[in-house]
Amino acid sequence: MPRRSATSAALVLAIATLAFATASSAAQLPFAGTLSIEVAGLPAVQVSGAGVAAFDSPAGSARLTRAALGAGVFTQTGFSVVVSSPSAFPIAGLQITAANGPGSFLRSGAGALGGAMPILGVAKVCLFAACSASPPANVSLPVDVVGAGGAATASGPVNVTVAGAPWTTGTVQVGTATRRGSAVGPAGAASSTALPGGRLNLVTPIFISTNIGALAEISAFGRVELALQQPAPQCEVAVSQASYQNGETLVLTRARFANPGTAPRSARVRLELVFPVPGLTVPALDASVALPAGFDIDLGPVTAFAFGSEHPRGRYELRCRVEDPASGEAFAAQSAAFTLPFSGPAPFCDVEASQPVYVEGERLVATRIRFANPQNETAYLHMRYELGLPDGTVSPVIDSDVAMPPGYDQDFGPATAWIVSPSIPRGDYELRCGLSDSYGTPVASDAAPFSVQ
Repeated sequence: MPRRSATSAALVLAIATLAFATASSAAQLPFAGTLSIEVAGLPAVQVSGAGVAAFDSPAGSARLTRAALGAGVFTQTGFSVVVSSPSAFPIAGLQITAANGPGSFLRSGAGALGGAMPILGVAKVCLFAACSASPPANVSLPVDVVGAGGAATASGPVNVTVAGAPWTTGTVQVGTATRRGSAVGPAGAASSTALPGGRLNLVTPIFISTNIGALAEISAFGRVELALQQPAPQCEVAVSQASYQNGETLVLTRARFANPGTAPRSARVRLELVFPVPGLTVPALDASVALPAGFDIDLGPVTAFAFGSEHPRGRYELRCRVEDPASGEAFAAQSAAFTLPFSGPAPFCDVEASQPVYVEGERLVATRIRFANPQNETAYLHMRYELGLPDGTVSPVIDSDVAMPPGYDQDFGPATAWIVSPSIPRGDYELRCGLSDSYGTPVASDAAPFSVQ
C-alpha cells in the first residue's frame, strides 16, 4: 500500500520550503464576466458567462499583450425585454438569441488592446408592440458583423443594414455617443492586467440604419467585461501500467499537487487508492494545508506494493482531490484506473425458468439461480437476482455485496415464485441475474424470458 506517513511528510516539507514562483509570460486564468448590447440608448441586454482565457505578457511583466476567449462563453437564447420609455417609440422591445464566436485581442505597441470576436445569432427590434405580440413590423438585425467588422443588409418589410468593428479597450464613437474600454490590474494599473484581480473591458461600435424615417440611424454598442480570478489548485495522478498481474509492482508515476495562483490557498489535499471491494478505500494522504503561491510538486514516482493472490481482482482507482477546507467543494479531482484481471475464467451467473409460457393455475418455478466463482482468488462483487415485470419495472430478490471465495458455486434453485392467478399481470417477464464490481462495471449477466398468458 502507499505509505501514508512518507507521502504526507514529503508534501508538507515541499510546502514549507517552496519559494514564490516567477510569473510566466503565458498563462490561463479563469474569469467571470458579462457581454452586453446597448441599442439606441436603451437599457443594455446583458449575458453572464465564465470560463478560462489565455493571456500573454512580456517576460517578467504582467502587462497584457494578448487575450483569447473560446466560443460560446456568452450564450443567450430567446431573451426578451420590454421597452416602455416614450422617447424610444416606436421601439417596444428587444429579442436576442446569440453567442460569441472565438475572440483574440492583441496590443499594438503602447496602444489599446483590440481584435475580433463576432457575435453569432439574431437580434430583433420589435416595433409598435412588445415582442410577445404581433407587431406590424420588426427589424431583424444581422449581428454576425458585430465585433468582427464589415456590413450586412437584410431586406424585407423593413430594410436594415448593420456595420460592425473589432473590439477595443480604447474609445469608440457612433454619432455623438461614445464608449470607452479599459485594461487594468488589481491595483488599477495597466501594467498588471494579466494578474488575478485584473479587469478587461472591451467595447465595439454598432452602426444600424433602416428605411424607416424615425429609425434611419440607430446607435448601438457592445461591451465585454472580464474579471480575472485566481486559478484553482490542481492535482494529477498516474500509474505505471493499465493492468497488473500477480508479482508486478504498482508504481504511482505521478502524484502532483499545485497552486498556480499568485496568492496562497488553504486547501485539503487527498490521495487515496480505491479497491474493487465496496467501501474499501485506503488513504495515502489527507491533510489540510496552506498551498503557497506558485506551489507545484510531483511526489511520484512512489513504489506502492506488489500484487499477489490475496488482492481482489477487478478495477482499481488511484484518486487525488483538492478541496475547499470550509465547503468541501472540489477545486480539482482526477483518477487513474487500472485492473488486476482474473487469472482464469471469470465469475458467472445463470438463470432458468421451468417453462417459456405460463397460464392460469400453473406454478412459476425458477429452476436455476446459479452464481459461481471458478477463480483461485476471492471475488468481491455485487450480486443481483431480479424479476423484470411486463410494465418495465423490476422486483429485486437478491441485491447485495458479496465475497465469493475461490471455487464458490451455489444454485439457489429450484425456487417457486407464485401460481398464475387472475391478479397476476399478463405479458412478458424475465428472470435476470448479474454480477458487477464496486464501480458498477458488469462482470457477468444472464436472463431467462417467459410470458404469462
